Amino acid sequence: MAIEGSDENFRNLKSNLGKQYFDLCHLKVINQLISNKKGKTEFTTSLGANNSMMINSDNEQFKNLKLKYDLVNTDTLYNVLKNENFLEDIDFIKIDIEGAEPLVIDDLLKIKPKSMFIEFSNKNSLDNNLNAISKLVDSGYFCSNGNNRFSDYFEVEKFIENVWQNKGIGSVIRATDLWFFKNQTQNGR
Repeated sequence: MAIEGSDENFRNLKSNLGKQYFDLCHLKVINQLISNKKGKTEFTTSLGANNSMMINSDNEQFKNLKLKYDLVNTDTLYNVLKNENFLEDIDFIKIDIEGAEPLVIDDLLKIKPKSMFIEFSNKNSLDNNLNAISKLVDSGYFCSNGNNRFSDYFEVEKFIENVWQNKGIGSVIRATDLWFFKNQTQNGR
């Protein structure tokens, strides 16, 4: 299953799927913005598909940029997966949901995927991102940035804080991807 919230990215995804040389008949694609609640939220339309984001109280600094946004429907990850009968024994899930990653951590803990690849960015607050990572680590997931397996939460925290301090050249968005793997000895998985 692939869930894409951005209309433009969804069109690109559908187009790219049609160009593949392997069978994708079992892949379900859904155009849905994921959040921590069913409802409506502001979603930018002026940053391009690669830099869209949900506007919330934790990233209001971006409102000062005079961004255009639409009011769009959201739903929870749990609801979307439940509606698609896709809640059992998930091996892998990739989360890149335009700054709402911390908002879906509780759903991820209900779903209990064996592994996750999650983008964390300053589209949400540093505290919210660190709290989300802490919840995953406290629930028995270990974390890696692809190069290193972090020995504990404090190593991850230091890594994330360094990412936030590295402003880069010409970018207001700072982000990193993290892998989370469920310890096989816990909860029988």
